[in-house]
Amino acid sequence: MNKRIIVESLITARVQILGAFTLAATVFIGAMAGEAQAQLPNANDTARLLAGMQPPPGSSLLALTKERTWQQHANRLNALFAQVENRQLARIRSWSPAKITTPSPVLFYMFSGPDFLYANAFFPNATIYVMSGLEPTGPVPDLTKLSRVGIAKLDPDL
Repeated sequence: MNKRIIVESLITARVQILGAFTLAATVFIGAMAGEAQAQLPNANDTARLLAGMQPPPGSSLLALTKERTWQQHANRLNALFAQVENRQLARIRSWSPAKITTPSPVLFYMFSGPDFLYANAFFPNATIYVMSGLEPTGPVPDLTKLSRVGIAKLDPDL
């Protein structure tokens, strides 16, 4: 076999191996970046934490739920939501199917602000909720930057 052909074959094999290695490294780094991005708190994770609900597994806010102050916050909100459910929402949920006989799958709830609670109680079978409010939304707070004192102040601020 010609020396030149052998050298060209070796170079081609090395280029192919290098290309495969580069592709594997790119996929690995991309997966790690996606995993790191998935751990950043998003608006839903933040809303769940503020509402006293556990963020999903992998959320960077999950560690905050181990704090005694957050657990007290969650217990207080659970008690408040139970009171609202018993006093108001349960009555609406029983009234709604009897009185709203032709519900639409789309609910337009103008001037609702953050009031999903009643929209869902009156129209539980809606699959799309179009809500609007006059209040500006403002930025979603980064709760990972709160100190323990900041976490302890959650209840009064809500």
